[in-house]
Amino acid sequence: MDLKVGFSKPKAKWKILSKLICWVQGWDKASHTYLVLWDDASQQEIVFQAAFPKVSLMPKSEFIKANRVYEEIPINIQDHVNSTDYIYTEEYVWNMIYTILNKPYSIIQLFLILWKLATGRNYKMRRPDAAYICTEIIGKLFVDMGLYKVDEIQTKTVKDIYKVCKFLEKSRKKD
Repeated sequence: MDLKVGFSKPKAKWKILSKLICWVQGWDKASHTYLVLWDDASQQEIVFQAAFPKVSLMPKSEFIKANRVYEEIPINIQDHVNSTDYIYTEEYVWNMIYTILNKPYSIIQLFLILWKLATGRNYKMRRPDAAYICTEIIGKLFVDMGLYKVDEIQTKTVKDIYKVCKFLEKSRKKD
């Protein structure tokens, strides 16, 4: 299944949290990451994202109205695993989406990540998957692809996700 992992910032200039994320991660290109999928039912691209106040799906055309897209990188899950198991199919991705759709956005976790990056102090956030941030959605796919360990995805930044996507893009072009 071909997906795109996107990177963006809001168009509105007063989005202080976006500016803070960019400043703390030392990268001003994007403060948000999301998945782009093709929806056969509506015959359009849709965006799957965790953004305040909840995890949501929306037409890409609506997303673009409010966000400045830096880059969208194509990712084929099956290119990066040695398996044809169910977990790596389109059905798996849609099941993951519907499992976490409408869950709340985890603003507390976002601030803990920013705190860790700013101070260098580590933390352990022990919680069930009751709320999400944008990097966790992409991180969840990367765990399934064997690129991250489960306990790593709660502390990844947008910049970290971008680096992995660029690595995957390079390895795909070599094939």
